Amino acid sequence: MSILLSVVLAVSLFGVVALAFSNYRYLLGYFALGFLCCFWLESMHQLVVFATSLTGIHSYMLASVLAILPFIARFALEKPIFYRFGKKMLKHHAKPTRMAGARPYNLERDTSFYQHFVRHTPMNEPK
Repeated sequence: MSILLSVVLAVSLFGVVALAFSNYRYLLGYFALGFLCCFWLESMHQLVVFATSLTGIHSYMLASVLAILPFIARFALEKPIFYRFGKKMLKHHAKPTRMAGARPYNLERDTSFYQHFVRHTPMNEPK
């Protein structure tokens, strides 16, 4: 193993460990999901090469379609969210609640919330 490869691996490992202890550790999940997607695509590619006589770009194209097919089928067969929750969800959206920290769905311009927080005034304007 060359010195340059050892340095690159050490810096990469240090970066992953530093990322694990930072506030951005959720990025490691995306990193792992990327590896899983790559593994899934490569396994589909090996299956296509084994089952057919396709090689090169054609086998990768068929493998990518086969890899995406379960996700497309899952979303195509899923009922829309309105049918799962029905009228309960419709009532929830018809009368939004104003909670602390949540922005309301519809802001009336004559409310005190709009006058004090939404309508931005210059900072140097006297009160």
